Amino acid sequence: MCRRLISIPILVITFLFSVLDAESSLFVGNSRLAKGRWVKIGIEDSGVYEITHEELRALGFGSPERVALFGAGGTALDEQFATSKGTQLYKDDLQPVPVLHSEGKLVFYGCGVEKIGFKAGKGDESGFFDRVSRNLYTETGYYFLTDSEGEPLEMSVVNGDAGSEDAAYELQEGLDYMYHEQDLTMGVNGTGRLLFGEKFEVFGTQRYEWDYFFPDLIEQRPAAMKAEIYLDGEVSAVMKFGVSGGADNYELTRTMPKSDNLVRTVDSNQRHVGFASNRGKLFVSLNPLYRSTELTYSHLDYWILSYSKRVPSLRSESQARILFEKLDAGKAYTVVLGDKSHLMIDVSDAANPVVLNSGTDGRVSFTASAQEIHTVVFDPGLRLKRPVSYAEIPNQDLHSKASEVADMVIITVPGLASGAEKLAEIHRKFDNMSVSVFQLDKIYNEYSSGRCDPMAYRALLKNVYESSDGRLDNVLFLGPVASDVKIIERSGNPGETIVMYQHGYESPMNNGYNAIDFCANLDSYNVNSVERRELQIGVGLLPCRTLHEVNLYADKLVRHITDTGFAYRLNHTMHLGGSGDNNMHVRYADSIANYLDEFAGPRYAHSSQCSEVGDSQRIREWFLKDISNTQMAFYFGHSTSYALDGTLKMVSIEDTYRVRNKENPVMFFACCDVADADRGTRGLGETMVVATKYGLMASLSSMRSTYASSNLSMYKELVPSLHNRANASGEYTSPLLGKVYADMKTRTKSLNELTYTLIGDPALRLIIPAARVVVGTIPEMSYVGENLVLKGEIRNEDGDFLELFEGEVVARLLSPSDTVMMPFPLPNDEVGQHAFRTHSHVLTMTAAKVSGGRFEISLRVPAAAASYEGQNMQLAFGAYDPSRRFGAGSVESVGFAAGFGSNPDFEDVCAPVIDDMEYKPSANALSVSVSDDVALNLSTLPFGAGISMRLDGKAFPGAEICPRKIDYDRPAYTTEIPLPQLSDGYHTATVEVADEAGNKAYRSITFLVGRKCSATLSLEGVVAMEEALLSVEEGLDGLPSEMEAVIMDTEGRIVARIPSDGKEFRWNLTDASGKRVPTGLYRAVALSPNPDYADFMSDDLMVPVL
Repeated sequence: MCRRLISIPILVITFLFSVLDAESSLFVGNSRLAKGRWVKIGIEDSGVYEITHEELRALGFGSPERVALFGAGGTALDEQFATSKGTQLYKDDLQPVPVLHSEGKLVFYGCGVEKIGFKAGKGDESGFFDRVSRNLYTETGYYFLTDSEGEPLEMSVVNGDAGSEDAAYELQEGLDYMYHEQDLTMGVNGTGRLLFGEKFEVFGTQRYEWDYFFPDLIEQRPAAMKAEIYLDGEVSAVMKFGVSGGADNYELTRTMPKSDNLVRTVDSNQRHVGFASNRGKLFVSLNPLYRSTELTYSHLDYWILSYSKRVPSLRSESQARILFEKLDAGKAYTVVLGDKSHLMIDVSDAANPVVLNSGTDGRVSFTASAQEIHTVVFDPGLRLKRPVSYAEIPNQDLHSKASEVADMVIITVPGLASGAEKLAEIHRKFDNMSVSVFQLDKIYNEYSSGRCDPMAYRALLKNVYESSDGRLDNVLFLGPVASDVKIIERSGNPGETIVMYQHGYESPMNNGYNAIDFCANLDSYNVNSVERRELQIGVGLLPCRTLHEVNLYADKLVRHITDTGFAYRLNHTMHLGGSGDNNMHVRYADSIANYLDEFAGPRYAHSSQCSEVGDSQRIREWFLKDISNTQMAFYFGHSTSYALDGTLKMVSIEDTYRVRNKENPVMFFACCDVADADRGTRGLGETMVVATKYGLMASLSSMRSTYASSNLSMYKELVPSLHNRANASGEYTSPLLGKVYADMKTRTKSLNELTYTLIGDPALRLIIPAARVVVGTIPEMSYVGENLVLKGEIRNEDGDFLELFEGEVVARLLSPSDTVMMPFPLPNDEVGQHAFRTHSHVLTMTAAKVSGGRFEISLRVPAAAASYEGQNMQLAFGAYDPSRRFGAGSVESVGFAAGFGSNPDFEDVCAPVIDDMEYKPSANALSVSVSDDVALNLSTLPFGAGISMRLDGKAFPGAEICPRKIDYDRPAYTTEIPLPQLSDGYHTATVEVADEAGNKAYRSITFLVGRKCSATLSLEGVVAMEEALLSVEEGLDGLPSEMEAVIMDTEGRIVARIPSDGKEFRWNLTDASGKRVPTGLYRAVALSPNPDYADFMSDDLMVPVL
């Protein structure tokens, strides 16, 4: 219901030298909360509050008269740290609040969440009040009590003019207001800066009424009235705001035609209405006259009434406001209070109220310093306003922690703090990062006076950034997020939900944006609106709701970091185009593939599909298969939160739970509303990241409506951001996803970009071909059966040889892609044709070791190549150095001729051998190892693929099963076949493999699914370096006295068996032969060798070993 307008200046030139000076002293080194006793109190609206000394003693303060107050109440924080001239706006930590200790009470003026302004009248006309703003994020303001800061700050006393009071002008009347506003629901589509109040019904006239009582009203004096409502643009209506009952009957009426404006106003402009009685009713009514659509938005925003009053007598109240207007600065004035015990305070500066001293006769004297003075008169002997909540606060000092150098910050909710530390520890161990974890409630206490406000996150991050001399790279927000924070606040647990900054751009046709980017801009002053600001750091969101989801992601993260097989997929990209709009989305999907090639050179092999070419079911199956074989995926088209391509459901949220990929790519969506993390539901974009151990490692997802052309512009800025990777020392590294995001957003500068949020860990390294694979001479024409021996090396962008590169190179021979001509409109009614290339198939692949930056790789031309005689095919090279987590790639054109090579009479009659098969319950996959004497069929062609499977007697329509570990020295590979969810019990799988000559081999395995897990296995710490200490926690059935931990590698081979010592297992990181195991990821499970406990088994535990 609160509306803020953001102005966008056309051109403002500002020199910010003074701002830089202000930054040096913006943050304190230690928080006041670091020591002493602190109690946090909550208030609801502005006014004079009391806490008795008896209550202070009950709160644990032994000397109530020494209790001081700190904080800022409910006033929203300014969104700038300083003005353009360097004047500091942001007040760090907890600021002292002036108090009075009087009548056995601590008395203070508290600031509520509303900000009421006053507009002076012209000439003899009186001015009037209006609502300036209302805190978007909270209904409660907070202050902090303590007795640890020395003497409390007392309100200063103004003694007035030293001259004769007889010469002063006596003020006998002033102005006050009555104001009503309720924030009951979020505005347009549950987002933005509009919060709706009471709802008007669709049909007929609906009227809301409120009682009023103005004790010191001056009757028949004109009053000003104003009301605002939210109303659909396609609706015309009659709105009334008036007074009824008793001697008063007056109403303002406005007939409102259809309008593009959601906000409609009725006001008196001038002061027309006069009250004959100080009691009665106010009302607002609405009568819709015409609508062309269903009435969606019809809500009250607020109303305010300004009226004239005498100096408060306090005969029926303990405090009252009064504003004196049209004063002459420098002139002396007096006010006679109703009783000598009454006090008057000047609250023109609400954070620093001052007492206007009164004599023994109750006469107040002061010298005016402005044309208006806002005052409150109260009787300290009567019951004043009371805080609505009290909570003791443990000592904390985030400011001290923020002064430490950090590469990454994790901001999380208290309930997920242990999960945040787990993610932080992974980055500390594997990435050598300095990571700091901060909890929401503590951030609020020190950076926003206890209240929910995204500016608090930004202030904390600016503190860390400046303390780290700009070293801070990324922030991760971990936990549930919401735009309707006030509704969550009413549920009593706002500290467990991250506040999403709301960017106002609402109308019935537009959503407000939840612009998380706001927190990544750390300038003290920025003339630009949010979308045009530079992002100094990357920002990501993991909207996990439970520790289980955090643990799922942590396992994915460790698997990603320790994965050594990126050479198989790091330069493979997927591109999906949605239907409709004259094939626009297909063309846009293709254009990103082309732009990658134009910018980076031939380093990527692209695989594309679109709704206009294939049916949704076939595309869905292709997507679920190919997602394991790619590192980056793109989708352009329409979407809902639950499916790509809308009702066609190219990929739906249900498919999230079908995919079984162990390798998790990053997906870039260019569509509307594919994520919905902040509105109480979940979309495809975040579900595939946080709700499963499969799916995606991260996604760039929209949470609101988007525009296709703007999406394309943004993703074109992604391409240079991906490849601008030289670090400070000039070395080329794999980019941090958050830094790519920040660079792309900084380049884009459009409102559309605000709808996109990085779902995932921004400190994740995106393994792409940052360097080039340079291959020697490739024959122009080769023959089936010929063995191509190719030599190559790894070079950086500048052509420099990378002799330190140690790892693996994989070469994939790809079939030519089919081309489909797709029409699209041109100017002057002409029609263009877009050549859309569908995806290719792998005909064969091979691998070799890279040592000292060089390699020699052998590729046998498969029989399938003969089908493409005379056509250009692609030979895609991917290389990966796991020690540096750095990749390289290239794509070369090759041609093949029919017939056989140097030995056409050779006949291969020996079938391949399936050396090993194993069911891996933790991965729900079947591990298969295969070898041959000549050459294996490694193709993924739909007919004649090298490996297939039948499960329980039925053909398994599973993935394009690609090898993951190809032997360097002989025709052999190992692969994992992901399985669907199977029922408990025994199942049989039969695998068929083929070699290049068409010889086939079969092997079956029967395995048990659903063995009961009777206990939980855990690891002390996050990573094992010298030993792994495992402990088992018993379930409902207890623990057997004899247990052992079985340690397996990622292929399911048993590495070691560790006997139990009570409930613990100590593994010295050696295998059964006593040799130290290599660095990597191992799986542990606790079993019992005792036949009486044959059903005992713990859950699986992944053990990272360094």
